[in-house]
Amino acid sequence: MLRKCKHVILPFFTTLVLTGLLLAACSSATGSSSSTGNATVTVTNPWNATITFSGQTATLATGSSMTVTAAVSPAPDSYAWYVDGTVISGATTDSVSFGSTLAAGSHVLTLIVVKGTAEASEQFSFAVGGAGTVSGTVKDAYSGSFISGVAVSVYASGSTTALASATSDSSGAYSISVAPGTGYSVSFVKSGYMTISYNNVSVTSSTTTYLESLLQISTAYSSGTGTATGTVADAFNGSGLSGVAISLYSGVNTTTGTVVATATTGSSGAYTITAAAGAYTAQLSMSSYSTTTFTLYILGGITKSNQNFQIAPATSSGQWRFVLTWGSTPSDLDSHLLTPSSYHVYYSDQGSSTNSPYAALDNDVTTSYGPETITIYTQASGDYTYYVNNYSDMGSSSSSTLASSGAVVKVYQGSSLKTTFPVPSGAGTLWKVFKLNGSTITPINTMFYASSDANVITHGISRGGEAWLSAQERVLFGNLPPKTAGRR
Repeated sequence: MLRKCKHVILPFFTTLVLTGLLLAACSSATGSSSSTGNATVTVTNPWNATITFSGQTATLATGSSMTVTAAVSPAPDSYAWYVDGTVISGATTDSVSFGSTLAAGSHVLTLIVVKGTAEASEQFSFAVGGAGTVSGTVKDAYSGSFISGVAVSVYASGSTTALASATSDSSGAYSISVAPGTGYSVSFVKSGYMTISYNNVSVTSSTTTYLESLLQISTAYSSGTGTATGTVADAFNGSGLSGVAISLYSGVNTTTGTVVATATTGSSGAYTITAAAGAYTAQLSMSSYSTTTFTLYILGGITKSNQNFQIAPATSSGQWRFVLTWGSTPSDLDSHLLTPSSYHVYYSDQGSSTNSPYAALDNDVTTSYGPETITIYTQASGDYTYYVNNYSDMGSSSSSTLASSGAVVKVYQGSSLKTTFPVPSGAGTLWKVFKLNGSTITPINTMFYASSDANVITHGISRGGEAWLSAQERVLFGNLPPKTAGRR
């Protein structure tokens, strides 16, 4: 956050700066006063300076530096830069490089400029933390095969210089270490394919951000117009919905800019939409339902079918809904919820909306795509833990079809989409997705193998914390019963 301060220089100017007191005497009102606790500074605004920073970032990886430049108009006589109220030695020009020695946490950079006997200041807050990671997979939009050799690069908003890059491996997977930040775009470039950008990506310190599997469009289908078809279903019961409005925006994970095409679902929820070849964000809206988004692909000259979406009925403000969707393979993924009272909500014990545990499996699907939906109707205090199990392959100790399924979990509260969890890359049949406590959602995103012999083992991860299943979880997922006919 930027704040502009203009003051008359007083005899105790140096003391104010070094103790940070000067920064508390900020006001936009000419002639107003501000108390620092030790003195009152009268703001006379004698110099209408404009200070604009460039090069700053909201987050900085531990051990890294940033260079900030200030454009000041009218030009001042002198510059002085401070971090957390302490002067940066030698920083006396319009530019400063700093940060490599700062500890993790929140910090403030301040510039004070002087012209004659008047001064002005500008500052911004930033955080220092360890690098985060961006991970995901890349597939061919026509064949569904994983693509190797895709150059994947992360860019800050508005920048043409990559912050970090990686190349997808033989399984289409990539992993990029990058400084924490928000508003990143991730580009996917490979000869013979259309370049696609995944927008509005946030990276948190020491955390992996998983992106949904990205489909690249080969040059054979990258020109002209094409058609997408599919159905929109009610996430609560899986039935098709008519009257759902669909709006397309260019790019993945974006709902700003021009709407390039629209459609409305007909009877049974079917839709058809035509647009230029490319990757789009489809925004779905309907009265009494939570507005949501999905990625939609148009391949030039052909129809790409089975692009099916789900929209969840709005709940009351205190209720939560978790919606799982996936692709054609495997045929059966299951939602599981462990409540604070250790009640296990899943296909064999679907819970209740009106009695304990006041959470229920609303819809169970065994023939691909989903939606599988669990709703918390009355939230209790404590941790809820949500999982996705690959029922089709749960006896396997080598399956990776869960990771390649395109599974996505959307978390809703009331009428709002709170967050989205794409399935991580890597092998495993059990995905431990997140914990919910109050209004706090804590990502876990860890993959395990769950076998039917009462033993659950990890795959390539260390013991400790959420990276290991508890004894209770080992029993629950190591002894899952077979499904029986007649369950919804």
